[in-house]
Amino acid sequence: MCDLCRASSDTSDHLFLLCPFDVDLWHWIGSIFHIQIDTSSLAAILSMCSLQWSPQIKSVLASGIVHTANTVWHCRNFCRFQYTWTTMAKAKARIKMGISMSGNLSKLCANCSHHDFTILRNLNVSPHYNSAPVITEVLWYTPLPGWNKINSDGAAHDAPSHARGGAIFRDSPSDFLGCFASYLNIKDSLYAELRDAILAIEISHNRGWNKVWLECDSMNVVDIFKDYASKLMQSDAPNLAPDAPDLTPNMLGQMHQTWADASDLLGQMHQTEQPW
Repeated sequence: MCDLCRASSDTSDHLFLLCPFDVDLWHWIGSIFHIQIDTSSLAAILSMCSLQWSPQIKSVLASGIVHTANTVWHCRNFCRFQYTWTTMAKAKARIKMGISMSGNLSKLCANCSHHDFTILRNLNVSPHYNSAPVITEVLWYTPLPGWNKINSDGAAHDAPSHARGGAIFRDSPSDFLGCFASYLNIKDSLYAELRDAILAIEISHNRGWNKVWLECDSMNVVDIFKDYASKLMQSDAPNLAPDAPDLTPNMLGQMHQTWADASDLLGQMHQTEQPW
């Protein structure tokens, strides 16, 4: 006869999986980890450790399973040989203390998430986080009132290889206006940088954002745009002041007509093997 429930025979399956006292403990452990523990078999319980947890949470959950089984065995023996009933509160406190001691000895790391933090805090386990290898300060300056700022970037895995890029648009109060991301097939990084910068300007022109500040991390792209501006200022836009900051619709509309000049510049820099 089971010493904990006095209702069924004292078998291993009943003691660790089916006894109401044990089932309540498994449900309590599951509530801490925000999961439903399947108590149909020991293998089903252990399978919970294979979920997409962080390494520290997996370790703490495995510790919880071991300490829960150990506490059930301890309570059963305590009741049988010392004729003393262990309350549910005492059993939970014993499990929690064991998890805390085991969890704080682990050097594994948790994710920087509220989910992991809540679980570890409930079990009195100190979270361990991966240290950032390098911390770089990045300053983002807001554009002038009436202006919009574009931050664009493009990259390729190799030269050439799978290339991707995108851009984000914000106004002078730093409010988010929109963004885009694109896959460019097999290209080099300069193609990705320049293509997304031009696409970002086209989007700005189509939306009527004629005062834009384009910011990217490629000096080659900056040099190409400077060359565009100087040629347009000398020929197609003679009435534009030399220090005019905004890109006029006339300038933007001729971007497609200056692809040949861009191709020549790229060829001179030997940055791409594919003609545009």
